[in-house]
Amino acid sequence: MIAIIVTSIITLFPAIYPAMQVIRKHELNLFDFLLLFSTLYFSVIPLIFCYRLKLYTEVNGVYNTSFYYLTFATCVLLVDILWRYRYEQSQSIINITRFIQRYDSLKISVVGKILMGVVFIFCLTYYMPLATVLLQEEHGQEVHFAHDVLVNMQMFAIIWTIMGNILILNLAYSFKRGELSKLMLFYALLYLILMFFFPRRDFLGILMTFIVSLYSVNRNWFNKKRIIQLIGIYSIMLIFYFPFYNVMRNSSIEYNSAKPIDSITEMVSYSIDHWDDRVQDEDDIGMTSNRSLGIYIAVYSLCNKDIEPFWGEMLISEMDHSIPQFLNPNKGSGSQVQLEILTGANADQADSYLLTMYADFLYGGAIVTVLLYMLIFVLYDKISYIIHYVVDTNIIPIVFTMKLFSLTWNVEGVIGNIISWLFSSFFIIVLVIIFEKMQIVSLKKTPNFCTKD
Repeated sequence: MIAIIVTSIITLFPAIYPAMQVIRKHELNLFDFLLLFSTLYFSVIPLIFCYRLKLYTEVNGVYNTSFYYLTFATCVLLVDILWRYRYEQSQSIINITRFIQRYDSLKISVVGKILMGVVFIFCLTYYMPLATVLLQEEHGQEVHFAHDVLVNMQMFAIIWTIMGNILILNLAYSFKRGELSKLMLFYALLYLILMFFFPRRDFLGILMTFIVSLYSVNRNWFNKKRIIQLIGIYSIMLIFYFPFYNVMRNSSIEYNSAKPIDSITEMVSYSIDHWDDRVQDEDDIGMTSNRSLGIYIAVYSLCNKDIEPFWGEMLISEMDHSIPQFLNPNKGSGSQVQLEILTGANADQADSYLLTMYADFLYGGAIVTVLLYMLIFVLYDKISYIIHYVVDTNIIPIVFTMKLFSLTWNVEGVIGNIISWLFSSFFIIVLVIIFEKMQIVSLKKTPNFCTKD
């Protein structure tokens, strides 16, 4: 356990730089967030739950994992510093807080508000059953929410996410201008309430997106008192919401799409009545800590084994899997199954870019992972730039930057997902552009906002 504590503290150091940028209320870019959230999963969480890690970690494996992550974090730090020095004032979507700040308001017409109401109704009657499937188990095996949604309702999942981003930005800009619409505030609260029943990662992601949006447009709001309040809210969520969610996901209540409100009420009532069940397996936060530690444990499992590098086969497999079948009829199944065999996982494990790249290049995978993130950030930046000037749209670049932000906080994931999103979201992007041209939704730039290419 001492090895875990010492190495976790050492790997915290690269994150001091972006943390100081936050404290000083400076502009933040995607590399800042990538470093902060990666440090959360590879340093902070292992440090907090080190008493659990000691049960199945060896000292050499801990040192190997820490060296691998420290190499990655140091490279991200160097890229972050260089990017800030060269491109801090540019209008790139990589400069997320500055990019959001360049806009002043997000307006939604009456038609847009009606369409949002329709989306909420559709969510309650059709989408929620898929979301709440994760809260239960079938034949002792947890149902994989992301797989069910991608297979059955991929298009609506993208619409739901984009609508959430629009609601968040509308709320942040309106909060700054002091022009809060009661209907839009109700929509935002309803969206947050419904996200409560989605996987915890998505719920926390939407909260973080709102905080970053608010920081971008009104960072003076974040004084010491409010920062302490935010820390308090997160602590309350850790103590109450996560265990409450664990009770919900193991409940026997089935979601009835014909009576969505009654179903949700029944699930909440059941969870309140069975609050004491939260301690049935390990401790109050056992299931939470297990999943939070999953990203670290998966990388540790590979670093602690003597394997031969695949020299890019895993990456190629992910790229092949990310291309739609109508373009790639012989697409493979990706790298997930092969990674689980390598790590010896007997259940769905928490994959990450670092895990995949270690399988490909061993310790050199840390550097390749950084290059991969850079390539994805720049690719999305260039595509959004082209769309912005060719089609004259402001909404789509914001959608792209929010997607990239989700990539930084959602450290768990496979490489192919961010590429396949470009294909699967094509028709939704076209639809959003049409809505913007019809003034159903419009994003206005801040007057006299100075940028440079």
